[in-house]
Amino acid sequence: MGAGTAAMTSKGGMDRRYAGGMDPSHRPGGLRDASRNGSRHLSRVVPVASTILAMAMSEGAAAQVAPVRAQPDDGLRATLAVGVAPLHAAYGGRSRTEDDEGMPPPASSPVFGAADSLRLNLLGGVVSNLGETNGVIARAEFEYFMAERFSIVPSAEFGWLDQGADGDAFLVGGAVLLRWHLLHEKTWTVFADAGVGVDYLTEDVPPGTNRIKFSPQIGFGFTVALEENPAAARLMGGVRWYHLSNARTAPSNEGFDGLMAYLGIGIPF
Repeated sequence: MGAGTAAMTSKGGMDRRYAGGMDPSHRPGGLRDASRNGSRHLSRVVPVASTILAMAMSEGAAAQVAPVRAQPDDGLRATLAVGVAPLHAAYGGRSRTEDDEGMPPPASSPVFGAADSLRLNLLGGVVSNLGETNGVIARAEFEYFMAERFSIVPSAEFGWLDQGADGDAFLVGGAVLLRWHLLHEKTWTVFADAGVGVDYLTEDVPPGTNRIKFSPQIGFGFTVALEENPAAARLMGGVRWYHLSNARTAPSNEGFDGLMAYLGIGIPF
């Protein structure tokens, strides 16, 4: 009887379990429920796993993770608010957009002829009227760039002129030129300049005039970089029309017209 009762009980239990004719886990509705539950868990796990992986792969990254907030509508969705601020080792773990207080800005490449730059040019040359008067002149120029490629050039000059039978004359004076580096490459330039100066000579040049002369001049020249740094030392050279006259401050205004060729070096000052 005990065995019969157990059998009946077992049979009754089986009948109740399979009253619907199929195991609930094998019902179509049951599969959909299981799939839905699995999708819910997967949708919660994937964002978290992705975030952890991104944090692990970002060297020096800092992550700020907000708590999970469940939506009150059906309780089935959850929002994971994750904020990851990528930080870069080159910035000491700070964002590229963060101000780098206390750090100097990147140094810009040096440029010859930059605005507000100053150079010292030491030049020497020969001057001749292709006749009896020939000489040499040395000049020290202070070239100040008022704007890029455009400079004002005050200078001091010393020289000696040989007039043949009319004797020698030494000169001292100064001039102011305006200079434009019209062709400007990294390692060389071509410029044009023009200006006027005043000189004192120890003898009348030409003879029978006077010793204080005005010296208008105009010419062309070049610069070539001597170092890898284009703003460092440069070779300079050029030719210039060089005139001496008294601008009618004496009875005789005979002038001297010569061609000057010069060469020298320019350095930042």
